[in-house]
Parts: sequence; structure tokens; C-alpha cells
Amino acid sequence: MKEETWKTWWEEHADPETFLQVQQPRTRNVRLIIYDMMKSILKPEDSILDVACGPARDYNAITEMGYKWVGVDMTTKFVNYVRDTYGAEMHQMNVTEGLNFKRGEFTMSYAKDLFEHLEPNKWRKVVSDMWSVSKKYMLLSFFRPPNENETVYRTVKTGGTAGVYSHQYSRKEFADYIRNMEGVDTVSIKESLLYKKKEALPRGYSIWLVKRV
Repeated sequence: MKEETWKTWWEEHADPETFLQVQQPRTRNVRLIIYDMMKSILKPEDSILDVACGPARDYNAITEMGYKWVGVDMTTKFVNYVRDTYGAEMHQMNVTEGLNFKRGEFTMSYAKDLFEHLEPNKWRKVVSDMWSVSKKYMLLSFFRPPNENETVYRTVKTGGTAGVYSHQYSRKEFADYIRNMEGVDTVSIKESLLYKKKEALPRGYSIWLVKRV
């Protein structure tokens, strides 16, 4: 499926209020883990770039912890919703085309449930750009964690808030790319996998924290 079709799908199907209602119960426990991780390494007034943030489910929690939040998303409905609801700094960008920020502009770049929806071979540029704008940390969270198998790519049914793509990455491929980026000190991975009957791909969560030297 062409990228233009992918972008059109999100504009047509991604209702902010519906998206938030679906996300709240499904991802609550994962988000609590993420927030604890942020609190353990960040200081007040540190900055976080929330990449492909949708309707900014994490805005309140991040700002209440004292961090500066900046959001990025390509979908007009989400961008307008965040600006109108929070008055937050929100940029409309297609992350596969680049992040228009200065090198090291943010203390941390953060993406949750993003890479599962990208087109094939786009994830490397997104990871590289996120790392470039990060001064200290990059935090990546997956609802379909990278595993030991070969990469599987498929198109999922359109509808709901699942998106157009589901991409299961090879864990080694993903980890090797990150560890070989300039300035990477450590990569810490926290995960819990759940397997459902008749489903070949794992579900659960996988949170990757990348620290700069």
C-alpha cells in the first residue's frame, strides 16, 4: 500500500476521542511503567519529544511530572485536537520524511506504538532521526515487540484505530541497528509477552531505553 493511501486512512478513520477511549484501558499498565522509567532518569524541566503522538495521550502525565512536552504527528485531526485541547506545542510532520528539529534539541525522544505502523524499510530513518534530536535518551515502546523470528510484514484490516500496517521486526536486526548508532552507550529492554491462540505474533509490550554516552 502506498504511503499516500496510508496517510489518507488515518485522516479518515482516526477520531481523537475514540482513539483515546480505546487507548486508555489497553495501555494503562504499560504507560505507568514508562512514566516510572522517565521519573527515574529525567530531571524537572527536561524536554521530551513525543513522536507520532496522535491525540497526545501522554501529555498530561508528562507535563504533571514537570517535563516540557513537544508533540509531532502527521494527522491533521490529531494535530488540531492537541492544539485546541492543551494549547501545547504540536508540530505536523510525517516522521518518515524527517524530524525538523536541531540535533540534541530534546533530552529524550519518545515513541509508543509507532513502528508497528510504518511502511517497510522506513523504521531505520525514524530511529536515526529520533536519536539525532535526543541529547541523552531515546525511549521506544512496542505493542508488537521485536522477536527472534524473521521480519513479517502484513496489511491489517482497516477500521477502528489499529492503523493500516502491522510490522513485526526481527529483534536482532532492530537491536543491532540501534547499538551501532553513533553515541549509543547502553540499550535496556523491559518486556512482557502474551500469546493468544491462533495468533503467530506476540502481543504484550517491549520498552527499549537507549542512553547516550
